[in-house]
Order: sequence, then C-alpha cells, then structure tokens
Amino acid sequence: MKLRAALLTLAMAAKAAGSPADPPTPQFFPSSDPALKALPFSEAVGIGDLLFVSGQIGNAPGTLDLVPGGIEAESRRALENMGAILERHGSSLDCVVKCTVFLADMREWPAFNEVYRSFFTHGLPARSALGASGLARGARVEIECVASVGPQPWPAPPGAAPLPSAALPPELARVLTDYEAAWGGRDAAALSRLFAEDGFVLAGGWPPVRGRAEIAKHYAGKGGPLALRALAYGVQGTVGYIIGAYARQAGSPDDGKFTLTLRKDSDGRWLIMSDMDNGNAPRR
Repeated sequence: MKLRAALLTLAMAAKAAGSPADPPTPQFFPSSDPALKALPFSEAVGIGDLLFVSGQIGNAPGTLDLVPGGIEAESRRALENMGAILERHGSSLDCVVKCTVFLADMREWPAFNEVYRSFFTHGLPARSALGASGLARGARVEIECVASVGPQPWPAPPGAAPLPSAALPPELARVLTDYEAAWGGRDAAALSRLFAEDGFVLAGGWPPVRGRAEIAKHYAGKGGPLALRALAYGVQGTVGYIIGAYARQAGSPDDGKFTLTLRKDSDGRWLIMSDMDNGNAPRR
C-alpha cells in the first residue's frame, strides 16, 4: 500500500514537472484619446516585462490631424506621442529596446534622424527602417516600438473619481506654469534653472540626479505637451511642497502624479529642491 502511494506521488510529480507553464496573458490598452478610441487597435499591449506600442504618426493630441511643418515637425510629434503612451503604461523612451520606422520618402531620412537622436540621449535602441508607399493620414513618418517595463502600482478602484485641484498662491503657481513652459519647449536649461543649485530629480527607474548641471543633462531631449495641476500644497517659512497630477493636456485624465519639495531663495523665488513623479499605470 505504501509502495502504491509512493508510486502515485512520483507519477503526479513527474506530470507536473513535465507540464508547460501557462503562457503570460497579454494586457490590451485602448487609447484614452477620444479621437483614437474608435480605431481598431490598442495603443499598446503589455506582456510580461515588455510593452508593444502601436505605430504613431505626427497627429496632434485629441485629433487625427497631422501637425504642420513636414518631416521634422511630424517626427517630433510622433515621438512625443509614443513617449506619452510609454509613460502612461509604466515605461519611458529611455526603456525602448527596439524601434521600427516607416518613411514616406527615404530622402527625408537625414532630417528624421536629426530629430530622432534628440529623443534618445541615454542610448540608441535597436532599429529597423523602411520606405512605405503610403502611410495613414498621408503622414511622412510612422514609428512603433518595444520597451521594457517594471512592476506597476495597483490601479485605482473602478469608478474612482479624480481628486479635485487645489488653487495655489501666485508664487507657487508660477513654479508649475514655468515647468510646463520649459517642458513644452523641450528646454532642458530652463528646466534646470527651476531647481535649487543642489536640487534633485527622483525619476522612476533612474538613480537620483543632483545639481543643475546634471539635471540639465538628464532632461536633454525630453519634453512635450504637459498640463500640471495641484492637489495639495503647504508652506512654512522658506520651505514648502506641492503634490499634484500631470497629463498631456489640460482637461485630459491624469497620466501620473508628482511631488515637488520647494525652498525659497534669498530673492524670494521658490525653487524646486526635489522632483519625484510616477505614472498611473495598471499593475501587470
């Protein structure tokens, strides 16, 4: 009897060991942009530690219309659109491992490359490129990518309402409007000047960055549409903080949240002592 039980146990263990593991389940992420929701594809699909982003063209957020300005403007906008999707789902342009680029005219390759390089300042992803006889909406360029992604926070409960915005005093509101302007202009030098000389950037997936010169290097090539709103703030003497949320454009659902700690300079201007943010991405 004991021998039969032992043989049965061994047989069950062998069967379990020989069974293939269940394949990971893909997660499909529809676009949050009203202009893109009706299109027959997800803006991204996540599986395991990888995120696959659908091809992006140079359309302005909220529309299917291409931005004016030809290959340079469309390339910049397509990469900004791709970057926003990556950040929305817990990744970033710095985590891209492979890009595929489609060009309507290969003679525009040098102009595209000049814009492309400015977005990948921490390392160039693997890449394939090809000419296409026709792209969606008459675009000059389309770009898709694969990126790595780390563990993500739990999503908000279904139906959870966004937290209301808090009205800031003018001197604190200026910090956010100046940040929006510098980020929107892709002006790394202007961004660094918003920080104290010994300020920090605490970005997800990166070691702390300290000091204006290093902050300017960190932000080089980054930027795009940004809308910041405060959720709470506090001030005591020469120190303060702002807790807030960010999105690609005002009125859109929040893509993430941030905390700024502040210090008042000798001239009375509030400077950022530390900037910490993370995205509102569903847990994988």
